[in-house]
Amino acid sequence: MKNKKVLISVVVIIAAVYYLMMSGFQNSSVHIGLEQLKTSGSTYRGQYIRTEGTIIGSTVNWDAPNVELAFSVTGKDNPDVILPVIYKNVMPDNFNDATEVMIGGYYTPGESFQAEELVTKCPSKYEEKETAEQEES
Repeated sequence: MKNKKVLISVVVIIAAVYYLMMSGFQNSSVHIGLEQLKTSGSTYRGQYIRTEGTIIGSTVNWDAPNVELAFSVTGKDNPDVILPVIYKNVMPDNFNDATEVMIGGYYTPGESFQAEELVTKCPSKYEEKETAEQEES
């Protein structure tokens, strides 16, 4: 009787560990270049993707009543590759100063990238600080 309880407990633990491992792999994200995403986007349908690009300033449209930010990004290696992005969340404070963004979300070819994560990069802002610190040394 005691061995039966131990055996059942071990089986339950193994099943739980297996389930957690498999669910973790299914929710993992892929980091790919914007150019690769545009050329083989259907491969990543339904998968969480992270990519990055340069913001096209003239495409930025902030819809405050609907809390929706729409903009387009270009590829780092090929500026002719353009990806429209929709981000349905509050616009980051430093978005207007940003030149590049890292986005995470879902992409369906022929549609906008549905971003759930948006991280801005402001290289000029940090370069100025580094230059000032070097001059002080």
